Amino acid sequence: MEDENGRPSEADEPPAEVKTVNQIVAWNIAWYRKAAGLTQEELGELIGGRSKRNVSADERSWDGGHTREFNASELAALANALDVPIGAFFLPPEDDGEAVRYQFRPHDAADLMDMGDLMSMV
Repeated sequence: MEDENGRPSEADEPPAEVKTVNQIVAWNIAWYRKAAGLTQEELGELIGGRSKRNVSADERSWDGGHTREFNASELAALANALDVPIGAFFLPPEDDGEAVRYQFRPHDAADLMDMGDLMSMV
């Protein structure tokens, strides 16, 4: 399709979906756990005896039913168990910009930010 000047028009941007930073962390925990070939039970044992049920709930918080808030100690334990840098938990989901554009709102901020903004903070 062409615009009014005869140039190819830009493809429509994918729809935006607002997530919290904790939801991005939850998505990455699941992604890195699976990449490491660990079960939820195995990851729970590596991070201090959390149950499979708790690890599952942490990962499911990506979907937003109940969002888990992760603290620095937990992120350090997860990074150690999964052998990734802590910053890896803040990477955008792999489909960001394709089917959807993920955005987040920093605590009490008025404006939404995109995953590029989050990456510049990491």
